[in-house]
Amino acid sequence: MLYISKIIQNITVFFTVIIAAVNFISCGDDIVYVAKEEFDPPRFNWRSMEFPNTGYADIWALDTNNIYMLNHTYRSLYKLNNGNVSTFYIGVYGFNQMQGISNNEIYIFGCEFGVTPTIIKWDGGGYTYHPTNITMPGSSGINNKHFLRNSNEIWICSKSGIAKFDGEDYEYFAYDDTTMTPDGIFLSESNTIQYICSKIDNSGEFTQVLYELQGNIFIILFEYTHNPNIIRSTMYLKEIRGNKFGIKINQPEGASWSMCYNDFNNNAFSPRYCFSDELQYFASGIRSNNPIGYNLNNYMMLVVAGTGIFYNYRTGIIHWDGNKFSKELGTGGTGSLFYETFILFNICANSYLMLEPNIVDAKSTLYIGTRN
Repeated sequence: MLYISKIIQNITVFFTVIIAAVNFISCGDDIVYVAKEEFDPPRFNWRSMEFPNTGYADIWALDTNNIYMLNHTYRSLYKLNNGNVSTFYIGVYGFNQMQGISNNEIYIFGCEFGVTPTIIKWDGGGYTYHPTNITMPGSSGINNKHFLRNSNEIWICSKSGIAKFDGEDYEYFAYDDTTMTPDGIFLSESNTIQYICSKIDNSGEFTQVLYELQGNIFIILFEYTHNPNIIRSTMYLKEIRGNKFGIKINQPEGASWSMCYNDFNNNAFSPRYCFSDELQYFASGIRSNNPIGYNLNNYMMLVVAGTGIFYNYRTGIIHWDGNKFSKELGTGGTGSLFYETFILFNICANSYLMLEPNIVDAKSTLYIGTRN
C-alpha cells in the first residue's frame, strides 16, 4: 500500500492517531530531538459510563451535569443529565457535528436526505430546521465542517459552497476549489474567519490550503503541495481554538514512524520539536478534532504509542500542560468507518470528555475527566 494511503486515508480499526507536542523553549534555530519521553501520572480523575449502540457523531456540553450526544445511526439527540439518559428523535439527516450556546440553544449540523446541508436548532424542548440552498447530490454531508460564533453567525463549509446563517437567513460564498475537502472552519487568533481544506490527486500529491474571509471574499493565505510517496513525510496544518501549528509525519524506508511539531507564524512553518518513536502515529479519522483543548498549553490527544506506554493498550489519551505529557488512560475500544470512531470534547480547561466505541460489543463508553 502506498505511504500516502497509510498517512492520509486514515480510517482504521485502531485509528492510528498521533499529534505532536508543543515546546515553547528552543535553542536558537536548532530542532530539539527527544531520545526518550518521560510522562507525568494522570492529571485528571476519570469516570466512565456505558451506552448501548455505536454510531455517535458528536458530543457537546457546558458542564458534566448535562452532556449531549448526537447519534447518527438512530437519528437522535441523547441527553445525559446526572446519570439519566433522555432521547429526542431528530429526523432523516446525516449528522456530523453540533455546537451550543446553552442547554436550550444547541445547533445540530446535518444534511437532509444526504443532499441539502441543514442547521437544526434545539431549544430544550423541540427542533427548528433551517435548510440551505446548497445541494450536494450523492453526499451524506460527512465532510462538511461547521463553526458557531454566536446566535447570529453560524458557518457551514462544504465542498459545494459556504453559507453563513444569521438566525433567519443565509449568505452564500463560492467554494474556491470543489476538489478540496474542508478540514475545519474556525475563528483565528486574529479574530477572523478562516478555513483549511485539503486534497490528494491521482498522482498521490497532497495539497492543503488556508483561506481567510476578507470583506465578502475568501482569499488564500497559505498553500503547499508535496508528494509524501516520494519524500516519505507529510506536513499537516492543524489548529486549536484558532491557534495554528504544523504536524510533520515521517516514515523513512525501513524505519519507525516519527513526528515533529512545527510553529506556524506569518503563514509559514518553522521546525520546533521532534519526538522519538514513543509516540508513533497521527491521523484525523477521529470524529471532531484531535487534539482538542483550551489552548496550546492545555490539550488532550488520542495517540497510538509504543508497546508498554499504556500497558495493555497501544491507543490512549495523553495531556499536554505546556511542559510535559501525562499518561491519562489507555483505550481498548474498536472502531470502524465514519461514525464508529473515537470522539474528544473539551468542556473547559479542567474538564474533558472522550467517547470510545466498541463495534464488537455494539456499545460505547463515555469517559469524563476532571482535573485533580
